[in-house]
Amino acid sequence: MTAEPLAPLQLMIRHVEALFTHRSDGRLLTVNDGSDTPAPRFFLGRTSDGTVQRFAAGLSDATIEELGRIAANEPLIDARNLKSPVGHDQYARFLALDHPTARVEAGPCYSLPSGVAPAYNGQELQDDICLVNETNADVLTAYMSDWLDALHWQPIVAVLHEGNAVSICASVRRTPAAHEAGVKTAPAFRRRGFARRAVIGWLSEVDRLGVTRLYSTSWENTASQALAATLGLEMFGVNFHIT
Repeated sequence: MTAEPLAPLQLMIRHVEALFTHRSDGRLLTVNDGSDTPAPRFFLGRTSDGTVQRFAAGLSDATIEELGRIAANEPLIDARNLKSPVGHDQYARFLALDHPTARVEAGPCYSLPSGVAPAYNGQELQDDICLVNETNADVLTAYMSDWLDALHWQPIVAVLHEGNAVSICASVRRTPAAHEAGVKTAPAFRRRGFARRAVIGWLSEVDRLGVTRLYSTSWENTASQALAATLGLEMFGVNFHIT
């Protein structure tokens, strides 16, 4: 039976909690990938029923108060104001007073409700899709050797070509409540439908775990957005963060 879908604001909370580790008071610490990479100084997630704000642990209370004041004026998203938050320039300008901005990232966030199957034609899940773990990691050697050190990002679903993984979708950010997809396809095999099949397999595997399935990308990555659309993923909000 299909579970009751989560509201967009609930999904955004699960999204930011999957992306970054948090201190007990909710301040951001690190990127949630097993590394010590510092989290962004400011995260803003906008949905149709509310916004989610997160602030780095190193920010002063005064800085957080000012960022929160600006964010309080953000409208709920609709089709007219998806891409850029109203306070975009103000956030960047204010944080630059502390130290120069290293990176600004933004893009749409998607999910698929529990129990709902991704859109596919029935011919896309075949014998050349497999789960990758320590027992069969050799399938990564030819085209995906950089993933040999990322086997903890389970589940990892690979599409094989002549016995070698050419496209992968894996849970690159995880909490007990949600998994966030990461997708990679070897350059020689792009635009041939391999990534689509990998994501379909991953969506099915994660659904069996009973956790929220999340997928996000950047505004610049139009191919990734198109993939989400063809799979029937539902956009629940947009994120924006400054490092």
